[in-house]
Amino acid sequence: MNIRDVKEFPSQGTEDNLYERLLEYIWAFDKGKTGKTIVQGASKEQISMLKEKLHFAKWNKKFPRGYEIFLETMGAKCPFVFWQLDGGGNTNIDVLTAWLAEKGEGENESGITPPPYHIPFFWQEIGEYFFYIDMSGDYPYPIRIEPHMEKENNSGKGLCHAESFEKLLFQTACYEYEKYGMSVSLIKKDCSGKVSRDDTIKILDSMRDFFRYQKAWFSDDFNYILLGGNITVLALHLQSSEPFGNTICIEGNADEYLAQSRLSSAISFLKKHGYCTDSVNGVQC
Repeated sequence: MNIRDVKEFPSQGTEDNLYERLLEYIWAFDKGKTGKTIVQGASKEQISMLKEKLHFAKWNKKFPRGYEIFLETMGAKCPFVFWQLDGGGNTNIDVLTAWLAEKGEGENESGITPPPYHIPFFWQEIGEYFFYIDMSGDYPYPIRIEPHMEKENNSGKGLCHAESFEKLLFQTACYEYEKYGMSVSLIKKDCSGKVSRDDTIKILDSMRDFFRYQKAWFSDDFNYILLGGNITVLALHLQSSEPFGNTICIEGNADEYLAQSRLSSAISFLKKHGYCTDSVNGVQC
């Protein structure tokens, strides 16, 4: 069981201290599990090879500093998997470079080709999904997912998952480590069988104000995180129109009476607003 050593979310800062802030947040939970041995950066040669396979020099753009820091510090071995894709995946720079090399030689079995000015930074084998940093300027948010089905449907848009690479990293770490042993997820559907993202955000704003919870600075239009002392409220991967409803997960420490009390109060609040329990005690959101 991970027990929080600090009661605040990680601090905001600059891209230059992104790595230090991220690891400080991770180490606050489980120093034994998340030691430095599981973090391995990519070499300058590996980063140069990735850029070469992207033909990045022809883009006439500046390489994203946040992602470059990620590669320098975790590009060979990352301590977590990006939460948005079930079944795991890979951020390893050699895997991504090899995929780009195969694509360039016409040997890539997936059939997926990155759109212009898109940097793939996460590959999920099951379902053939990529996360991209979109540098085209054609979409308001730079972090997107482009599944194989998107190419077949010719949508060209992809699904947005985060407003920035920095926020994505902290959202991922939050989802990975803000676990206390008691997990409850609640879901709400309206008469049409779905609840909009705006509706979910309004409910969470009300919860924040009512309980005086702290909203994480790395929340965005698609991921909303609240800290309430001994519990954490997460509404992740919110969609504007979700046929299965947008789920709100509450994580609490089952061994602490205060956490149990706060968790019960949070559940009651959501139920009064039309949410119903989806899973209880140990069922991962």
